[in-house]
Amino acid sequence: MIVGEKTGIIYNNEMDDFSLLNSNLDKNFISPGKRPLSSQSPFILIDSNGNIRQILGAGGGNKILTTVSQVSLINLLFHFNIKQSIDRPRLHHHALPNEIIFEKTFNRIIYLIIFFNLNLFSKDILNGLKRRGHEMKCTSYGGSAVQAIQWDYNTKQYWAYADPRKGGNTHGY
Repeated sequence: MIVGEKTGIIYNNEMDDFSLLNSNLDKNFISPGKRPLSSQSPFILIDSNGNIRQILGAGGGNKILTTVSQVSLINLLFHFNIKQSIDRPRLHHHALPNEIIFEKTFNRIIYLIIFFNLNLFSKDILNGLKRRGHEMKCTSYGGSAVQAIQWDYNTKQYWAYADPRKGGNTHGY
């Protein structure tokens, strides 16, 4: 928490989570004493034995939930390591408007060098979504950045990674 020394004001960006007046989400308009609906998501994944497997968090407003879900699923179901899972391009659909936002690539030199062959969604996937009536919008930045820690039970090591989309870094792992 950051508090102004002279004013005592607590600085935060939580007000940004309220809907604007031209939004369809009237339950989330600003009013006295109200807390905004929020997509904050500390994401802690525990296996059937009660052991922590992953801890993820993200910033990026309404794209947070789709982002942490995709990173976790890519890691667990498709067996990419946590770095590869975070670096993969992402899809996002917010219901309204009816469009799917997808990352074709993003402007990070390191990403292009290391993952040059992994920076595109399959044309079959994108064309299949179009055939089902989805509007497709390509973007160079997916709008949400993930930080994650993963425990690898085989090597008995923690792996941490910060999303290059936002320029973060990990320390200690």
